[in-house]
Amino acid sequence: MYSEPFGEEYFDGTVACGWDALCFWMRDEIYRGNIGQLDNLQKTRFERLLLGEPEDVRKINREIIEYCQRTQGVIEVAWQDPNRRHPAAEVVNYQTELIPLAIIALRVPDRPTPETHAAIKDVLLAFRPAKPDVVPAMYMHAPGYNGANAHDYLGMLAMSLEVTGDPEIRDATYWGLRRELENLSLSGDMQEFNLLESHWCSSMDYEPMKHFLTDPEMARMARMISERIWLNRFLTWSAVVERNTGPGSRTAPGAWLGCSGDRLLFATGLEKPIWLNVNFQWGPWNRRQMGGRWPLNDVEAMVPQLPSYLQDVAWRKQLPHELQCSVQLIPWMERYPKLNGISSARPEPVLAKYVNYQTERYALGSITHAWDASACMVYMSAWWNDNRCKIEAPLGSPQHFCVLYPHYVFNGASFLDRVEMYFENNPNEPARD
Repeated sequence: MYSEPFGEEYFDGTVACGWDALCFWMRDEIYRGNIGQLDNLQKTRFERLLLGEPEDVRKINREIIEYCQRTQGVIEVAWQDPNRRHPAAEVVNYQTELIPLAIIALRVPDRPTPETHAAIKDVLLAFRPAKPDVVPAMYMHAPGYNGANAHDYLGMLAMSLEVTGDPEIRDATYWGLRRELENLSLSGDMQEFNLLESHWCSSMDYEPMKHFLTDPEMARMARMISERIWLNRFLTWSAVVERNTGPGSRTAPGAWLGCSGDRLLFATGLEKPIWLNVNFQWGPWNRRQMGGRWPLNDVEAMVPQLPSYLQDVAWRKQLPHELQCSVQLIPWMERYPKLNGISSARPEPVLAKYVNYQTERYALGSITHAWDASACMVYMSAWWNDNRCKIEAPLGSPQHFCVLYPHYVFNGASFLDRVEMYFENNPNEPARD
């Protein structure tokens, strides 16, 4: 992937699924991490270990040992401070620093030395991931939150368990998985972040869980949870417009067009290739210039192991197809805007009605409550193929369809829309498409 150039053909996107989609995604990770220095590409520790140049591997082992020992000392001091709310989490980002170390120890176990394996084990134990009233184990009390894996806490527990074998971490991993599975079984499969948020990538680390959990019962629970999360997405996938057509809270242009990390992850699980492009230009929105790399992507991303029936759910629905369900919303932001006499205290979880409706010409998605704002909002999106499109354009690309993108509606009118985008401001003519 590093040997391929980033020419114009890369910026034009691709049509891919499965392994090819994963390769395109990882190439984008390389690009995002090297904007401005494409002549001198920088590799992550994981990539350098995979390449396996002996001197570089020895250097990385020294780097990891030094980092683990230094961080372990800081964490141990933090746990002694009674004024810290989340001692270990306040001194280390467990998602981006510790989870990759744990996965490195499991995914390329022959490259770290015994001393490096011991250092990784010691820093994970010092973090105390199983402590119930602090991050990350505290998220066990919010089932369904954040793609059924709040801030990757289950991934942190499961990977730490396999590296350390610690009985307390084993217990927390078991109950975290079991409570999540029970929540899905009791309340239905449709959960807030599975359908409404771009944090679906948190479900990505179920693949490492499925691969590396050695306890058969825990591995089975991880497979069942992962399958249900994927099922949610396949149910709202429209083969007509080749889009996930949920309403979403994704109001940036990158997500309007379906070229976020969610779409790239989704494409790895499909049997049929779809259009992918993370680097489009749309007016002032120039994704080519937006850098940043999520450290978990390259260590966790895999082609998922999925049951074949999901492909039928995605591609061979009987139309019209309607999904209606209730979604448990777990508000976490203060109310906005702030209103006199209205409390900004965190509200209790609420049930909202979610509807996804697909036909041979269009797809609609809506929900009756917003997850992060005032109750006067409604989410809605509408997708359809435009009969004026470029016939040769890939289905799912912005050249092929018109879109009333996900937006907020106040009393029936959206402040993000110009009404003429839909009605074309021609009151005497029928609306087209």
